[in-house]
This record gives sequence, C-alpha cells and structure tokens, in this order.
Amino acid sequence: MEKLGGFVNFQFAVWVIAALFIVSFIIQLYYYLGIYSKFTWLNDSLMPRSNDMPPVSIVICARNESANLQKHLPRLLSLNYPDYEVVVVNDCSYDDSKEILESFEKQYPNLKVTTLNEDVVYQHDKKFAVTIGIKAAKHEFMVLSDADCYPKSENWLREIVRSYTPETNLVLGFGAYEKESFFVNRLIRFDTFFIGMQYFTAALRGAPYMGVGRNLSYKKTLFFKNKGFASHSHIRSGDDDLFVNQVANANNTGICFAKDGHTVSIPKDNFGDWFDQKRRHLTTSPHYKPSDKRYIGFQVFSSFFFYVTLFLLMGLQFFPWIILFLFIVRLIVQMIIFKGAMEKLDEKDLWLWSPLLDMVLTFIYPLLTISNSFNEEPRWK
Repeated sequence: MEKLGGFVNFQFAVWVIAALFIVSFIIQLYYYLGIYSKFTWLNDSLMPRSNDMPPVSIVICARNESANLQKHLPRLLSLNYPDYEVVVVNDCSYDDSKEILESFEKQYPNLKVTTLNEDVVYQHDKKFAVTIGIKAAKHEFMVLSDADCYPKSENWLREIVRSYTPETNLVLGFGAYEKESFFVNRLIRFDTFFIGMQYFTAALRGAPYMGVGRNLSYKKTLFFKNKGFASHSHIRSGDDDLFVNQVANANNTGICFAKDGHTVSIPKDNFGDWFDQKRRHLTTSPHYKPSDKRYIGFQVFSSFFFYVTLFLLMGLQFFPWIILFLFIVRLIVQMIIFKGAMEKLDEKDLWLWSPLLDMVLTFIYPLLTISNSFNEEPRWK
C-alpha cells in the first residue's frame, strides 16, 4: 500500500508539473502573439512624425569620465541639428575631466559645463547631478544621455525630436551596445534588446513604464511640474526608469526606435562586471507601479517555469513528443517575433542566438533577484 500511495503521489506531482508547463506555455504565447507582436509588426511609416526642430539641450552627467569625454564629446558637439547645446555636469571628478572640458569649451560654443564639488557632509547621488544639469539647460526640449555613450548617427537629435507631437512631453529612445563576437557581449545586447522591445511595446499599448537614461528625452516643464525626482529621491538609482514610471502615460509619451536615433555604449567585457551593473539596474523595479510589475513579472516567471517544467517533463519522458511539439511551437512564434523586432532595433545578428540567449537570461534573473536581497544597493560611481 505504501508503494501504491507513493506512486499515486508521484503521478500527481508529474501532472502538476505538466499543468504548470501548459499554463506557462499559454502565457508565453500570449506575450509574444498578443503583446510583443504589436511592436514587431508596427508599420514605421504610420508613426506620427513632426517636422519641427526646436532648440534642444543635451544633458550629460560625468564623474571621472575623462577618457569617454575625450572620445565622445566631439560627436555630440557636431550633430546635424540647427540649434542645440550640450550641458555637461562634471560631478566631483578627480581625474582630468576639468581640463578636458575647459579645452572643449574653447573649441565649441555650444558646450556648457557645470561643476559640482565634493561635500564631506552632504553626499549626493546621480539624481542631484541630473537635476543640476536640467536647471542649467536653457531649452525646453531636453535629451539625456551618458558620458560613455555616443550617437549612432549625426541625425540622432533630428530623429528624437521628430517623435514629438503637440501632445508629447516625453520620448523613449533605444540605447544599444557596441557589437562584439564573444558570448557575454551577445548576452548583454540580447538583454538590452528584449528590454527595449518590452518598453516600446508597453508604450504602444498606452502603458509606458520605463526608459533608459542613455537615450531619453522630455520637456523641462514636465520635469519641474512633477517635482523632478522628489517622489523617489530616497532611492539612489532610478533617474531614468522611475521618473518615466512616475510621469509617462498613454497621451504624453512617444517612442523613437529609428536606427539613426539610437545611442551606442561600450558594454562590460566580462560576466561579473555586467552582473553587478545589471543588479544595480534591477534595484528600481520593485518601486514600479503594481500593473507594471505584473507586466514584467508574468513574463519572467512564465518563461522560468516554462523551461524548468520542460526539462523535468522531458527527463521523466512524460508524453515527450507532445512536450517537444509545444516547445517547437513556442520557439517558432518567438523567432518570428524576434526577427521583426531585431530588424527594427538593428540587432539582426542575434537572431540565431536568441533561443540560447533567452534560456540563459531566464535563469540569470532569479540569481540577480537573490543577489539583490543580500547586497546593498550600489552608489552612483
């Protein structure tokens, strides 16, 4: 009887695993076909575009970024745009940033430098530096980026500004990473692509929830009308995504995914450094609106349970051909959606790698969550 009872319990457990697999499979299909397809199959020509080119302020905060400033500032200061300024906040740097910026100020009349000095009593974060940069900006339209980024094209500003309509107060851009052939680089770029596809799709559905500080634009009046970062000033990070999560809505948010509108950054070159960077980025997501956490969470958890239950059921040889068939269905749908989205975001070289990269990332995210629960939130470098 004990053996029979154990067999019955085992069979019940297997059917529970199978039920979890089916539910995860359905949720995954819903995300890819019902949600992400909106971005994949979006007709670019139908996107609202403006021909206006108002004056723009580019705001960049830099702390000990002398090498990046030397390399990237000339590109930012020589864009194909009629009227713009670049505001650089030199945030307590102790390298030779000051000398480099002073040299550039003599060459470029559209460069404006604001310097912050270290205070032994008051230790500020990046949000304070960004606020100072926005206050120093003289134009209503602002584009925020980072010192380690450069525009993919000299028409970068034109593409961002074209995404503004009379109702738009905020535009989400895409921040890509330089392409290399090693696996960690592909993993970083795939993660960046997937996040971009998620937040662009959310904006298209009328529920924008985040943007990236490497390529983000909004109006100065929007920032001060919402009291800047006041609602989340106690959180060290989130100068980009938490602000967007606070102020963006279906009516005031535009998107710019045109290839000339991308910025490019140099990614980490090893897994450990990227893991630490990623862990810092994820410290803000618990502070998103509940609906946004559900949007992200259901995708992450359904993907995790899909793979875990897939491996378990295949190992147990539980209707293996049916399980394999459902896996292939999900894979085909996923690859179709990725293909169109990757073409839009200029990451086509990742397409054949995407099944493996998706699986690896699915198991990295729980590790990031566990790591964050045991570690203090990193500070602004």
